[in-house]
Amino acid sequence: MRKLSIISLGLPLALAILTAGCGSSGAPHTNANDVPVVVTMHDAPPTGITVLSFQVTVSGLTLNQGTTASTSSSGSASLISSPVTIQLQNLQTESDFIAESQAPAGTYDSATITFSGAQATILNTSGSTQTIGNVSCSTGQICQISPTISTMSDTSTTSPFPLTLTTGTPVNLVIDFNSNSSLNSDLSLTPSVTFTANTTALSNGDLVDVTGINGQVTKLGTNTVTVTDSNTGQSLTLDTTNNTTYNGFSNCTANNFSCLSTNQIVTANVGASTGNPTALTASSFSESSGFTQGVTGTVVAVNPAQNTMTIVVTGSTPTDSSVTTGEEETVNLSNNATFSANTGGETVPSGLNFAGVSDVIVGQSVQVDATNVSGTTITADQVMLEPTQFTGTETAVNGTTVTLGGLNPLFTGAGTTAVSIDTGAGTTYGGVTGVTGITTGDEIGVGGLLYNTPTGPVLVANQLNDETVMNTQAGIIVGTK
Repeated sequence: MRKLSIISLGLPLALAILTAGCGSSGAPHTNANDVPVVVTMHDAPPTGITVLSFQVTVSGLTLNQGTTASTSSSGSASLISSPVTIQLQNLQTESDFIAESQAPAGTYDSATITFSGAQATILNTSGSTQTIGNVSCSTGQICQISPTISTMSDTSTTSPFPLTLTTGTPVNLVIDFNSNSSLNSDLSLTPSVTFTANTTALSNGDLVDVTGINGQVTKLGTNTVTVTDSNTGQSLTLDTTNNTTYNGFSNCTANNFSCLSTNQIVTANVGASTGNPTALTASSFSESSGFTQGVTGTVVAVNPAQNTMTIVVTGSTPTDSSVTTGEEETVNLSNNATFSANTGGETVPSGLNFAGVSDVIVGQSVQVDATNVSGTTITADQVMLEPTQFTGTETAVNGTTVTLGGLNPLFTGAGTTAVSIDTGAGTTYGGVTGVTGITTGDEIGVGGLLYNTPTGPVLVANQLNDETVMNTQAGIIVGTK
C-alpha cells in the first residue's frame, strides 16, 4: 500500500521508483555533480465509493527549472524514461520506490507528473447506478472501470518548491497522489499530487524505508538479491549485510543468506541510506514457503461452508497473464490447504490466529498459492495473511488500543462497524508520536495484519497515521513514514 519520495544528494540524482506495472526507469543524466533522488509513492483513499484496486500509468516525471534557477541554463530533468503503472491501492500507509534516475544539482521551480491511463475496481455504494464510459455499475456491485483522465498532467509549484538540490545534502522528496481529491463525482480522474521535502534521516540512518516488498527471487549475486516486485513489476537488486534477518524459511535453519534461492517468493523490508541512496539494502527477508504462483488480493466475500472466498486481485508473482489485476476471482481452497500469516518475524499477540477459512473475513489482504487458474476461478493450496490498509474514524483509545469506526462500506456491508487497532513497539506513527496524541473523531489510516476474533476484528498495526493532524500540519492527507 505506499508513497512517492525523492532522496537528493549532491551526487548522481538517483530516483528509485517501485510501482505496480510495466516499464523501467532510466538515468538520463550522468554528470559528476548530479544529485541522487529516491522517489517513492503514497496514496490517500477516496470517499463516497470503496476502491478495491486503482492503477494509474505515469508516463512522465520531471523537475523543472525556470529563468530564475541557480544553474546557468533553464530546462527540466526527466526522472523516468518509460511509463510505469502504479497500484495505488497498496500505497495508503506504506511507500514504494518509483525509479532510478539522475538530475543536476541546482534549483527547481516545480515538478510535473504526466499520466496516460487509469484502471480501477470499485464497490458502488452510492445508492444509484453509476455509468462510467460503457460500464453500468449498479449499487452494491463490484465493477471494473477505466476512468477518463480530464487533466493529463499535474504541475506543482507550491512548497517545497523552489527546491534546491545541493551536492552532498540528502533530501527526501515525498509525492502524494490523493485519490480522494483526484476522483470526481462522475469518476473521471483529475490527478491531484502534493510534495513534501525532508532532510532528516530516520532513526536508523536511512532516508527512506519501504516495508513489505513482495516478489520472486530471480538472481543471486555476492551478497545481493534481485527481486521482481509484484506490486511494481520492477526488478530490484538488494544488498544484504550481516544485520539482514531471515524469517520463515522452513527448509533452512541457517537463517542467513544461504536460505535464499532463485524462484522463491519472498517479502523484503528495504532501506536507502543517506550515505549511499542509490543502493537498496534489505533489513529482512521472509519466505512465502512453498508458494509457486502467488496471487494477492482483498477479500470481498467468504463462504466457510463451501471452503471458498472471493478476492479482488491487486497483484501476482511471478506475473501471470491469466490473472488480471482488478478482477474478481473465486478462490476454491483444497481440502488440505494450509494457512499462515506474513508476520515478518514479529511476535503476534496471544489469541490472534490465522489457521483456517473460518479466520478469513472481508477486508483482509491475502496471498494465495494458485495451483490452477481457470477463467475467474483459482484453486489454491495455501493462504497467507498479508498487511491490510484502510482508514476510519477514532472513537476511543484504551491504553494502547485504538477503536476505529466510520469504516468503508466493504467492511460495514459485511457487518463490521468497528475494528480494534493493537499498537505496540512495532508501530510507527505519522502526525502523532503515539496514541495519546489522537483526538476523538480524527481520521486514522492504519496498516497491519487484520485478524478475526470472537469479539470482532483486530488489526496489529505496523503503521498508524493521524491523517487529520497530518492534513493540518503538512497540507497532505497521508504522511510519509
